[in-house]
Amino acid sequence: MIQQLNIDGVRPGANDCLWKHWRVFDKIKADQQRDIAYYIRKCQLKPMRWTRLEFFWFEPNRHRDIDNVMFAQKFVLDALVQTGILEDDGWEQVKKITHHVIQDPEYPGVTVYLSGKLKGGEEVMATKKPVKKVAKKAVKKPFKASVSKKSKPVVEEAVVVDHY
Repeated sequence: MIQQLNIDGVRPGANDCLWKHWRVFDKIKADQQRDIAYYIRKCQLKPMRWTRLEFFWFEPNRHRDIDNVMFAQKFVLDALVQTGILEDDGWEQVKKITHHVIQDPEYPGVTVYLSGKLKGGEEVMATKKPVKKVAKKAVKKPFKASVSKKSKPVVEEAVVVDHY
């Protein structure tokens, strides 16, 4: 079993946050953390000692650069800490982060898979990929999104940040 966090909608990217007055950035960050905390409670995530995170970013178009899209991981990690799912978002608690960016105009958002060790000691690991569900559609295979025949999903390269 893997814990799954589904967040609807497009999150602000680096260009929306950087070079802004610090008060503007603080407001954006607080709003995003509040919204993401709502989805964390909705998904009923369990507290973890440490985790490996796999992000699937579903973008409505290809207007934003991939690194701009992935900037929102900051808001997700901070919300996981704020809600008590993670004790901290440092090296001891976050072992690996993987990103996949997929174009999907019908269901923009992000799905985050958390595997690792729960606070109670139980391991949350996957032996095979689960069926991925985002919003009201299923992603049947990694790197493929189910969309209508009118639009084809575009899959970008994954970026892996790994440390031990």
